Amino acid sequence: MLCPRCGKEMEKGKIASQEGKGLFFMPPDKFVFGAWVREKSVIKDGGIVLDGPYNFGAQDMAYPEIPACICRECRVIMVEY
Repeated sequence: MLCPRCGKEMEKGKIASQEGKGLFFMPPDKFVFGAWVREKSVIKDGGIVLDGPYNFGAQDMAYPEIPACICRECRVIMVEY
């Protein structure tokens, strides 16, 4: 994938979270709260589910992640969902 700013090839990687409930894009005035996160509630608040949601107990760890590309020079991360 090429960087939309400089046009150079971007480095492949991933966006990851350790022990999270999932990965979500949320509008700036909305948050994912509560012990139980549901896809329906994320979408209702204008969000997009990127991975998850995971609602496990403390002993069951979730490691949400999605593929991404980064341009370290421009500080741009591109994510496809």
